Amino acid sequence: HIHASPETDVEPVVAYLERKLHIKLHVPQLTCTEGVGIVDIDTSINRALRELKAHKVGGIYLPNTRWFAGEEAGGATAKRLAC
Repeated sequence: HIHASPETDVEPVVAYLERKLHIKLHVPQLTCTEGVGIVDIDTSINRALRELKAHKVGGIYLPNTRWFAGEEAGGATAKRLAC
């Protein structure tokens, strides 16, 4: 069972890294279905990649890996998100 919540959000980590490294990080806002998790990385990631290539951001920080469907399930679900 996957539960996404502010307590497990990456925003505090991102804010810390931005302060310490003096860079801007992009955090994609991916759809997370309660109990299932994030099942797809949608096309909004393309904008983040363009910003990274144009040096508008210093990096892309993905949501908590435990939020992704397949992270613990394995099988076809995990392979769908793998590169």
